Amino acid sequence: MSKFFDLKTFSDKFRIFLPSDPTNPFDTMLMIEGDIVFLPDGNSSYISILEWNITRINGREKSDPSLVYVRPRFDGSSKDLSRFYFKNNKELTESKQSKISFTVTDLPDIVKMTYATYEFVTAQGIVLGAVQVPLFVPAA
Repeated sequence: MSKFFDLKTFSDKFRIFLPSDPTNPFDTMLMIEGDIVFLPDGNSSYISILEWNITRINGREKSDPSLVYVRPRFDGSSKDLSRFYFKNNKELTESKQSKISFTVTDLPDIVKMTYATYEFVTAQGIVLGAVQVPLFVPAA
């Protein structure tokens, strides 16, 4: 548990590889590189940002970044944060958008860290890969 006002800006890089077509992974492999950012915004709110760049792997001309979407998964203690996410975001985000952010407000002084997951999926909802993002929720 932490005091919210003690939290500092945090960022971390990630890189994952996933296919645009799960039935043909070798020929459709993509690379996603990005940043996970936690940005305090006042005494009781913060901004969560996921930014990425999706590219074809050299020689994998059958890969198609436009077939990949991003969707959030809020489970356990992060479940209540979905209401903040859906104020300005949709269930599925096209991967070409390359950025998702949302603001969490009205946090108490004492918070704990939890995680949400951003899944990279097909239009049919098949999970191709995922990234976990640290978030903060009320400790009690």
